[in-house]
Amino acid sequence: MQEKSRNWTELWDLGILGKRDQVRMIGYSLMAEMYGTLLQGVTDGGEDKISRLYDRKKSSFPEQEVVEERVDHILSIMFDRVVPSLANEPIVKRPQALMIFAALAHAEYGLPQGDIGDDMPHGGEGLNGSIDRFSSNLTFLNEVLKAEEPPRNFERFYNASKSSTQRIASRRERFKVFCEALDSDSMEN
Repeated sequence: MQEKSRNWTELWDLGILGKRDQVRMIGYSLMAEMYGTLLQGVTDGGEDKISRLYDRKKSSFPEQEVVEERVDHILSIMFDRVVPSLANEPIVKRPQALMIFAALAHAEYGLPQGDIGDDMPHGGEGLNGSIDRFSSNLTFLNEVLKAEEPPRNFERFYNASKSSTQRIASRRERFKVFCEALDSDSMEN
């Protein structure tokens, strides 16, 4: 996990992790949460959840190669096509980046239901050219996050982004909006 995280330092440097977070090795936790997202879906966060995942996979991780390939594929999309135009903006900070990763992975591969519940969007059909509109929609969502008062139909997203971002209530709302950003031609309307 540590080596994988170090391989993506250039992505973290685009504003996902600050230098202080990188020194504190927060990238390892972020990478572990990305693995966990592929294995379990979007769930409540926290170090105790990461520790339990490590404990479960310590002795046997038969799907490791597939999970690593998928993590690298989604992070490559983020590095090459999504994050650079929004470098150092609020929309790509660590809590948002994890849910962007989850939305992209869900669209590409499908994710387990996790803690999302009955609101789990349909996924697993591939990205099918949706990255350009996704980037455009993320630019709009970034403006929502920077606003003093968000547009009425984005208040829940705004509030979820400002609240405890490890809790499932926040993650559920942000994941849902990022999945919509992949599907919607324009979120501004």
